[in-house]
Amino acid sequence: MAVTPIEPHNPLAPRPGAFSALERALATGTPWVWGPPGSGKTALVEGFLWARRIHAVRLATSPAHAEPGVALAHLHTVARSLPGGAGLPFPTGPEWFTRLFHHLPRPLLLVFDDYHRAPAALHPLVAAAVAAAPPGCKVVVLSRAEPPAALARRLPPGALARVGWRALRLSRADARAIAHRYLCTSPQTIAALHAASGGLPAAFTRLLAAGVSPDSAHHAAMPISATAATAATPPLVPPVPGGNGPLRLTVRALGHFEICTPAGPLRHHRKPPRRPLDLFKHLAAAGPDGVPEIHIMDHFWPNADGDAACRALATTLHRLRTLLGYPECVTRAHGWLRLDPQRVWVDAWALAEALDKAGPPPAGGPLPEALAATLASALALYRAPLLSADGDAPWLLPARTHLHARVMHWVEALGGHFEARRNWPRAEAVYRQGLALEPGAPRLERGLARVLAASWHPSDTGMLKPVAGGEARQAVPQEKAQS
Repeated sequence: MAVTPIEPHNPLAPRPGAFSALERALATGTPWVWGPPGSGKTALVEGFLWARRIHAVRLATSPAHAEPGVALAHLHTVARSLPGGAGLPFPTGPEWFTRLFHHLPRPLLLVFDDYHRAPAALHPLVAAAVAAAPPGCKVVVLSRAEPPAALARRLPPGALARVGWRALRLSRADARAIAHRYLCTSPQTIAALHAASGGLPAAFTRLLAAGVSPDSAHHAAMPISATAATAATPPLVPPVPGGNGPLRLTVRALGHFEICTPAGPLRHHRKPPRRPLDLFKHLAAAGPDGVPEIHIMDHFWPNADGDAACRALATTLHRLRTLLGYPECVTRAHGWLRLDPQRVWVDAWALAEALDKAGPPPAGGPLPEALAATLASALALYRAPLLSADGDAPWLLPARTHLHARVMHWVEALGGHFEARRNWPRAEAVYRQGLALEPGAPRLERGLARVLAASWHPSDTGMLKPVAGGEARQAVPQEKAQS
């Protein structure tokens, strides 16, 4: 049933700050409670109903409500099961909300949940419900997004009172109160779990239910830079999976995507399983620290409710582990998914680790020889941008852009190093590599032009090699070119 009464029940712990934010919104307008998946929107309303002893009816909106009559019929069905609703007539249009509020007991909340999934046809119904609500009755909307403009235009100015992420996020006091319900009293553990969850109530309660120890909770809360620093530096040469070590998979994500197992490249006799491979790519692009489950669910199943998204993630993870043949390569703990860096080597990780150790590129001049050699080996891994064949997916674009910018800075620095050493062949190779990755880059074209001009010899029979943009073609002085 798409419409259900919200049964007021005892929440895990009261949340005074969030309750106050919701009360202020109820006093000033129509509350619009919005935040990411797992931020506790429905739980907040349920807890508030229990604490204030308020009746409520909830409509879980979906694309099936493109026909407004379907939503009204669902509302009518559940309203008749509530006290005073037996005599409620069948709805014939939006004006029916006046009768709904008249028949049901007060105080009353009419809750439109998952409104980010609602079709535009529901906007007139919500506007009619807001207009028909008498004193003691309110409409509350829960969503993962801000109010759509098409709905806001149907409401009076200032009618919507937003309750956003700042109010929904668990405070430290909230975290302590919930943890005590789980008989967890260690301040260190509570603080670590609170940090690891990012303040998401669903993630925090999952960590508590998993019964993590203070040490594991502290590890889960460590920042990315700290956990990366404790990991061993991945080799720059792709290792062979199998053998005596724990390595099981070698992954090429820079250029053509490929997963290699001890038996060779992973092959698909039928159509490749798109969603499990997308999940693997997401984890490979994220780095060795992994991704919060809630982010994965939001990217891959944005229109699913919390339980459905969790089930979809569990199914996809099972399919991925079966596909790889080494389930231990993908770990799931403390609300995070990641590829085990001890069992999985990824070329993008090795490159990023080498750049991390090198630090920021210098302003100019030669580099230490050992550093230059390491960087040259690292940059050889960068055949193309990260997962370049996968388009501009929102989960991929930031990681790809960040790594590409770092690589291009170091290409310029390494080319300048070989220029300063008058190692013209190496400098030319580096600049040409950069121009292959980013054709027409002005600083690289000027660097290549300088190298070709400096390395030109009268015995050379050919003109300069062409490069994108043409600037290097004119670099040799005219009198030299004629001699």
